[in-house]
Amino acid sequence: MIRDRLQTELDKYYGYNGDNCVRYTHRLRIDRIGKIIQRCSNSHSESRKPKALDAGCNHGVYSLLLAEAGCDVLGIDINEQEVARACEWAGERGLQNSVVFQVGDIQHINSSDSAFDLIVCSEVLEHLDTPEKGVRELYRVLKPNGIAIISMPNMGCLFGFLQWTYRKSGIRSALGKPPLDTFQIQHSRYWFGNILKLLKENGFQIGEKYSTSHLPYVWEIDALLDRFMRISFASRLESAISTFPLLRYLGFNFIVIARKPAIRFSSN
Repeated sequence: MIRDRLQTELDKYYGYNGDNCVRYTHRLRIDRIGKIIQRCSNSHSESRKPKALDAGCNHGVYSLLLAEAGCDVLGIDINEQEVARACEWAGERGLQNSVVFQVGDIQHINSSDSAFDLIVCSEVLEHLDTPEKGVRELYRVLKPNGIAIISMPNMGCLFGFLQWTYRKSGIRSALGKPPLDTFQIQHSRYWFGNILKLLKENGFQIGEKYSTSHLPYVWEIDALLDRFMRISFASRLESAISTFPLLRYLGFNFIVIARKPAIRFSSN
């Protein structure tokens, strides 16, 4: 696992509780989305600072990345405790003047139409009973030509296939494992096909597509090497794998750059 200031802060604020899978996949996703944020911010052509929304901000890592990229940021989350922790982290980073955190529901965003140039919504939509409502709200508050960076778990990958096989084979039941809980069910409903369909059917134009965490269980090897040898190879291997075009669809976390079409006026 990468050892730097960001990882130390992630360990503090997200509290992975020894879950190497979540810790590893989260960092890969953050690094990929962080690069996209920086690129989007650099391409912003207007003189004013871009306005950004972190929809479902949790403890605020993307809000901080957006602020550091030069955006004025609103981060919202339905969990009051997570919002409080996000405020604390922003203060430690000296970014409290660039980020505002609020308790809010992404299905009912308290912002006007076309308010934001850039939106990040990472691993949130799958938790909604009606994700279409969340997507429509993101579309509503995004400016024409604005960009939404959306990530969701992707069962159309090797890890997803192994999970499906494990559950369907009866091995899970034979081992006395309990039925899937709500969180597990929510993370089992989506793959890159219906993720793209969800966005297209609610108005978005699909741009670039990426994915992260292609190799199942490599996080355990990485954790072992990190513990005993203080080396990390998995993130470098992952970076190399993700450059292959087809594999952009086949990682555990699917990331889409979606755009709200520009308003076109008739010449008649």
